[in-house]
Amino acid sequence: SGLSNIASSRIALGNYAGVLENYEQVLALYEELKDRNGMALALLNIGVLLQSTNEPAKALEPLTRSLALSEELGNKQLTSRALNSLASSHCALGNCSPSVAMATRSADIARDLGARNELWMACTVLGQAYAALHQPEKAQEAFEQAIRVIEELRHEVVGNESERAGFLANRMSPYHGLIELAAAQSRIAEAMSYAEQAKGRALLDVLLNGRADIDAVLTVRERQETQKRTAAVVSLNERLSTE
Repeated sequence: SGLSNIASSRIALGNYAGVLENYEQVLALYEELKDRNGMALALLNIGVLLQSTNEPAKALEPLTRSLALSEELGNKQLTSRALNSLASSHCALGNCSPSVAMATRSADIARDLGARNELWMACTVLGQAYAALHQPEKAQEAFEQAIRVIEELRHEVVGNESERAGFLANRMSPYHGLIELAAAQSRIAEAMSYAEQAKGRALLDVLLNGRADIDAVLTVRERQETQKRTAAVVSLNERLSTE
């Protein structure tokens, strides 16, 4: 709906003022229309918004309602998303034990659906829950699975330079999780390696995908030099991809 689009635009700009009211109006509209799928999505959006504004306790009620509706409707993708958001909220409140089961179920559903965005997010929350529960091996496994999925998606990104360069910027949480995990165990060299890997991949996306606009203004010699540098970057990217 138009209200949902307005809310999404405001969130994208980091402007949360009035967004909750917009989502509540959308929910009321779907309730009036008796559109239960719409209600489940609106409730999920309200819960995720409350998480984004650091109000996880308030997020529990709309997320629980969204999950119940999604399961009743057999909407597996919304079920996966609601489960993961609930897991994240519970863990943010210091109650990470139930988060493991929720995030695991969310990941299983996403995996069955081939829903990779939901999968990497669920694996990330699972890693965060295991880390909070002092189970570093399981946390590392979950973060690494999230990163593998992100790497698959990264290679499929289409769009302009800013869109491609910004892809990882919104998906750094599992990288940060690995860094924090290694640092907490005094594995400083490993933590630094993860940090360099994450930074390197973000820089590679800029270098490899921003050439079209640059080439138009370069001389022949400058283009030749740029091609040499890009070849070196490609070689580095291939090595990173095997790590």
